[in-house]
Amino acid sequence: SNWPISARSRSAIIMQSRLDELKLASAESSPANKKEASVEMVKIDVDDNVDEAIAAFQGIMTGIQKIEKNIEVINALKQRSRQEVKDDAQRKIMEDLDRAMVASKRDARFVKSELDRMTIENQKYIAAHEGSTSAQMRKNLLNTHARHFQQVRDNFSQK
Repeated sequence: SNWPISARSRSAIIMQSRLDELKLASAESSPANKKEASVEMVKIDVDDNVDEAIAAFQGIMTGIQKIEKNIEVINALKQRSRQEVKDDAQRKIMEDLDRAMVASKRDARFVKSELDRMTIENQKYIAAHEGSTSAQMRKNLLNTHARHFQQVRDNFSQK
């Protein structure tokens, strides 16, 4: 029974042996083997990060909404002004219009300063948490709010 084994047969035997080893290793690590496997779960509180990031932009969003509301008021007052012929009513409309314009400019300055502040905060946060989901989310929120503010400012300038 000492027949010479060809190189091809030897290769097949080695591969079969390796396959048997892998099957054995796999069986030993399978749950059916009833070995205790310690798995450590890592919980990431993404919800807290999201809530915190969104809360930071709440003041900016409120300011933008005030500006949008003032733009509606300004448009309504301008419409009334075109239809009003009495001087007293015209003067009252102009006073209201002036108040709405001043409020809009004040809100715009506030939103701009908050966006500037958030830009600096985000730069620090991103530097400390580079590549994290939270850093990307904060960057996206800042860009979204800045774009929204720019659109509202453009609408205000056209009025």
